[in-house]
Amino acid sequence: MSYQAFGTAPIKCSKRKCDWKGYETDLLRAAWKTSKCPKCGCETYYFMTESEVKQWERATQAATQVKPHA
Repeated sequence: MSYQAFGTAPIKCSKRKCDWKGYETDLLRAAWKTSKCPKCGCETYYFMTESEVKQWERATQAATQVKPHA
């Protein structure tokens, strides 16, 4: 399996209850060069699948759109 360049592939926290999503560059750097989830502190993560990436992008885009006042 080939990986994308560091910081360009979307990832998610390995804890299902956490539900954090982002990029490797968003992880918190701790001592001894370990990276931790900014939400729960977990040190493991998964690369998102293509369908998860599309869903995450749609949700992010919907959250950033400004809705007109009715």
